[in-house]
Amino acid sequence: MSLLRRAEKCFANQQVYKHLNAFVGPRHEATLIQEHTWNLRDADKRRDGDTAKSAIDGYLIAVKDNICTPEEPTTCASAILEGFHSPYPATVVDKLKHAGALIAGKANLDEFGMGSDTVNSIYGAVKNIYTQDGDPLSAGGSSGGSAVAVATGQCDAALGTDTGGSVRLPAAFTGITGFKPSYGMVSRWGVVAYANSLDTVGILAKDSSMARKVFNTIKGFDSQDPTSISVSTRSRIAQQLLERKAKLGWGDKPSVRIGVPLEYNTAELQTEIRRAWLNILQGLRDQGHKIHMLSLPATKTALSAYYVLAPAEASSNLAKYDGVRYGNKASALERADNVLFASTRGARLGEEVKRRILLGSYSLSAAAIDNYFIKAQKVRRLVQKDFNNAFALSHPLLRWQDESGNQPKVDVILTPTAQSLPPKLSSLKNRASVESYSADVLTVPASLAGIPALSLPVPTPGHDGGDPNTPNSVGIQVIGQYGDEEMVFSVALSIESLSNLNVGHHSKRITSHQAKKATTVQSLKHHNLSATQHRRRSWTPEQVFDGNYLKVLATVWKNIYDPTRTEWIDAAEDTLTSALATGALLSRPTTALSRCKHKWFWDKSIETKGRKDTYRYRVMDRATFITILPENEWYDPIEDDETKIKIVLLLRRICPDANMNTIQTADQWRQYTSPSIREGFSQIRKSGHFWLVTYRQPQKESENPGPTSPSLASVQDVGH
Repeated sequence: MSLLRRAEKCFANQQVYKHLNAFVGPRHEATLIQEHTWNLRDADKRRDGDTAKSAIDGYLIAVKDNICTPEEPTTCASAILEGFHSPYPATVVDKLKHAGALIAGKANLDEFGMGSDTVNSIYGAVKNIYTQDGDPLSAGGSSGGSAVAVATGQCDAALGTDTGGSVRLPAAFTGITGFKPSYGMVSRWGVVAYANSLDTVGILAKDSSMARKVFNTIKGFDSQDPTSISVSTRSRIAQQLLERKAKLGWGDKPSVRIGVPLEYNTAELQTEIRRAWLNILQGLRDQGHKIHMLSLPATKTALSAYYVLAPAEASSNLAKYDGVRYGNKASALERADNVLFASTRGARLGEEVKRRILLGSYSLSAAAIDNYFIKAQKVRRLVQKDFNNAFALSHPLLRWQDESGNQPKVDVILTPTAQSLPPKLSSLKNRASVESYSADVLTVPASLAGIPALSLPVPTPGHDGGDPNTPNSVGIQVIGQYGDEEMVFSVALSIESLSNLNVGHHSKRITSHQAKKATTVQSLKHHNLSATQHRRRSWTPEQVFDGNYLKVLATVWKNIYDPTRTEWIDAAEDTLTSALATGALLSRPTTALSRCKHKWFWDKSIETKGRKDTYRYRVMDRATFITILPENEWYDPIEDDETKIKIVLLLRRICPDANMNTIQTADQWRQYTSPSIREGFSQIRKSGHFWLVTYRQPQKESENPGPTSPSLASVQDVGH
């Protein structure tokens, strides 16, 4: 398709989806086509003659309305800047034009970029193309207009700004790719400031390849931007990346070390998102990448620190909008007692903006600066240190790197982008501000650290593809070391290639059943029961199961042993994988499970070989093995070999690196450990293995067999 025809289709979509409110200002299809026709024809000729100005020559790029463009107003969706025309273009806009790209229009946003749903705009809320029960869903924010414009084909790509997740969250909610580069890699000159130390120009596109093209166009040193990374530093970063590639001998498809942070597996994380996360991790492992668990402890305080620092900077940046230096004055009717500044700011600024200005002003006050602002800066430093200690590549701008700790070094970190699917717009009216702030909890840490992060869509497990109006994807976030954008894009391509992912409102989708079936067949072929022992993973002895996960696991194992269920593996896979693969193990003291000591999780009567027995099962962590299983208590083993095979098969499928051992008799137990049960448990705990123990309680009418019993238990070592 020629660039002209492609552009005509985009302009037509702008009219079709006008009700979604993605663009601001008057939009006239005929005028836009006429305005760009000659430029598009020239771009077609250049492309046909292999003389294209760049990879995005002739593409339509939307620009968020807080990025300056002389041709159209730059209002930041605020009444105080309504009708403002910038006398100069932002550096990123200038670079797009020099590359042959065409500006498709200005995209709607939350006022001054403050919001997570793009509802705080004088132009009205942006509506997601997806709906639920007929109600439009949130498009995310603050770059919701840019995201919807890309998702609905109104442009080829869009520029947004990302302060705490304002590009990645809308991308996750609308089923597209959103990329935030390292802080300082892209010029901020001509971008209306919200929080100077956090603001980053980001990119929204259909896929990572398009985002990469736009990034390569707009990146580079800008002498007008004091926060722009110098040419010499960029050269040093490039040399560092080349040395790493040569040292590791990477080819076109390197085996990447991928980190999975425990703290991102929050209690609020919706099941669909957790399952999608796990599916991607399994797929990456099947591709040959290595998955490592790690901890980023400062993550828990990152959101609180962000909502101290960002409003504090905003209160300073927005002080100039008073109707005299910048902004529209309040009318005579709006003024009280001839007070210009207060009346103008009170009448022309939105409620959310005023709320954050007040928060920021307080945190900078003499009474609060030590307790809030200074402490938040310290937390930000801790967040940065956590990321730096996790990455194998050293930070190019920092001279220190803490080598302490025993957690593995990784190349990228993989997390969900959002904790939940997009909410209904109608539900936001009664939502407290604090609830909306929590939407950024998984995106804020990367912003505080200033490192690159990319959100890309992956299929939603359980979406049957029948209703095109409901979200068919969730956002998965790839985070890299500072300056390592190439690695982030490389992993994003690997994820996109897993199932030839093709998600979006008008895209052909594979159903969750088809995806699961394909993954199951591939996994069972690759990880069969005759597989040899593999490398252990690096669990720390202090990691123990969280109580909530124990309850969930109880339900899962109950389903496995329910004889009425035939598809037992599907019933168990998601939750058990969640527990074993991504964060059921949390850094808590061993005593956290003391309340569970000697308690059964459930009783289940089932028919086995003509007898009705009561089975009881428990999952144990090696660190709490002694405290949970009482000494000198012996149990008959599970006699159902078919059940044992199912357990081993399931664990093989979920944990292909596991070292499987089955102990069924007291003699085997003594052979493997020692004659003393307590000493044996102690050896297991010290060996660094994680154990799953299943056993059957003896029937009440029979005596408990003593230590000389030939049968002890069925013990499965699934651990790492």
